[in-house]
Amino acid sequence: MRSLEIFKKTPLYAELVNGKPIHSIMLISPDQSQLDDYAEMMCMTLFCSDTNKPCGKCNNCQKVLHHNLVDILEYPKQDDVIKSDELSQIVNGILELPYEADKKVFVLSNVSSMDMLMQNKLLKSLEEPPKDVYFILKVSNENQVLQTVKSRCRKIYLPNLSEDELDKLLPSDNVNKEEAIAFCGGSLSQAEHFLKQTDFKGNVDLIFDILLNYRNSSQTLMYSSKLYDKKNEFLDIISIYLKILQDVNYIRIGRRDLIYSSTHMDELLRICGDFSVDAILGMVSDAIKLIEKFDRNCNFNAMVDSFLLGILEVRHKCPM
Repeated sequence: MRSLEIFKKTPLYAELVNGKPIHSIMLISPDQSQLDDYAEMMCMTLFCSDTNKPCGKCNNCQKVLHHNLVDILEYPKQDDVIKSDELSQIVNGILELPYEADKKVFVLSNVSSMDMLMQNKLLKSLEEPPKDVYFILKVSNENQVLQTVKSRCRKIYLPNLSEDELDKLLPSDNVNKEEAIAFCGGSLSQAEHFLKQTDFKGNVDLIFDILLNYRNSSQTLMYSSKLYDKKNEFLDIISIYLKILQDVNYIRIGRRDLIYSSTHMDELLRICGDFSVDAILGMVSDAIKLIEKFDRNCNFNAMVDSFLLGILEVRHKCPM
């Protein structure tokens, strides 16, 4: 219930507690942690027996939290994507009466990964469920969901979290917390991922060091040697790099209110003064290409060298 305070401010919460919930709701966000939290809080609100819903303490709330309330059916059961036999269970299951409560809730994850045929089979169930049946669909990419499926659901777009909201939700005893918040782009799941890294702050410092101080080829070996042993973290390092360049662009267009790494404002302003608009655009384009061709079996050292020399090249080709 870590996001409960945020959830209670939404129109969706008001509908649930007023007894007028929509029977098919689609939660949309690339942030898996937020999708999971919202689905859990919706279930608690629907099943809570207390007047102050959700209380988090009643028998039903505790069962929701421990995933053992039998009238909440979560799919897929094992794999990442709902299978054909599971879809049959869903279609047939809506006709069965609840066991413990007065309603049933089907929570479907990774809906955007279902193929078109499977999504089509789900349509009738979403359109006319029995009055005691509810669907919660968790969607990370709305563009991969059929329009006919979307049209049968109430779509709820989960917003990015603010720095203050993330600060309240994340553990306070992690040394990476400040940097994780700065570079997660408002994504709770991304921030949690960064917190698990042993030296995330060190990676942030390294990228700022490269952007601010890497100015000639004689320094390439020094910086490449620092990156060679970070293959497993390299995509996260490139993500940091892109977030920094994004914040530099926000400064340029006068939208400092959109900047997430505001604690690094001095460094961002220096980068803004060192690199032209064309240089930044070239660096972003090169980084995206690097992500697209990256895999664990690539010649990683050569990729690191190419990344660094690319920064040096645009610095000199596109001077301020």
